[in-house]
Amino acid sequence: MAMKLLSLTLAFALCACYGGKGAEPIQLIPGSVHAIAGVDLGALSRWKTYKDLRSHFSELGQVGAELEAFSACGLDIATLKLVAGSDAQGKVVVVVSGKSVGDRDKLTCLGEKRQSANHPAKVKTESGVTVIKLDGGKRSLFVISDDMIVLADRVHVAGVKKLAMHRAGAQTAVDGRLKEVYAGIEMQNPIWFGGLVSESLSGELPLGVGMSAFSGSVDLQSGLKLKFAATYPDAKSASMTAEDAKAMLSTGKSAIGFLGLEASTATKLGRVIDAISLEVVDKRVVGAVALSQTDLDIAVNTVVAKYGKGK
Repeated sequence: MAMKLLSLTLAFALCACYGGKGAEPIQLIPGSVHAIAGVDLGALSRWKTYKDLRSHFSELGQVGAELEAFSACGLDIATLKLVAGSDAQGKVVVVVSGKSVGDRDKLTCLGEKRQSANHPAKVKTESGVTVIKLDGGKRSLFVISDDMIVLADRVHVAGVKKLAMHRAGAQTAVDGRLKEVYAGIEMQNPIWFGGLVSESLSGELPLGVGMSAFSGSVDLQSGLKLKFAATYPDAKSASMTAEDAKAMLSTGKSAIGFLGLEASTATKLGRVIDAISLEVVDKRVVGAVALSQTDLDIAVNTVVAKYGKGK
């Protein structure tokens, strides 16, 4: 989802002017969101596994095409970072920061590749911040500085305005409902995420019954290291969920024998499942996965063989 949000952000940027002082990206995500995520695009684009997967899955290929378009317009992918927020209805706000991401010429270049005659951009300046209405007013782009822009769906525009223009009553997501979730995220990693889970949604998620919040992060150095946590009503609920999860992993490992893999590959894939650890801490289920590049390659090759293009 996060990569799709970045694509939307720059796809609709038709022009830009200067405005506003720089700010921390997370401080521009309004309190109207229920979940947040961050992606270091430079780190992602250099990740071996992403490169291996993008040619086999169209969604990743589209992301790669967007990154190439950004480079063609003079944006330095290595410097780009994204912070996104979404509400319960899937309406998003995205902050993109990086060298010259708010530069007029670079955004105009991107806009010329995608501009729509049916929905021309409308530009105005408020309190020193350039605001560009896009898609017939469905979204607005805020040019915070030469190195930062914000794209917001209509429902989040008022909240972003207050934050970007330092107006009274402004509240960020991490100072409000997501304060506790945010405090538990390891943001030094190139991918991180966290949010609240509605009662209706929790029943639709695997192992989600009773889940109220989640968080996690991914380190892409030397393979993959994933940490995640899910919060439940009490310790008993968390323990029951952890046991269910362990049972699912055991079943999954047993099913490897039915994939038609060579014995050596099946053994190595089983080792990947064994690398997943789960424990209960208070009312949270905390998990971790640490895979070497070799083990990650085995998992990726298995997924590609079963679900890649033409499968």
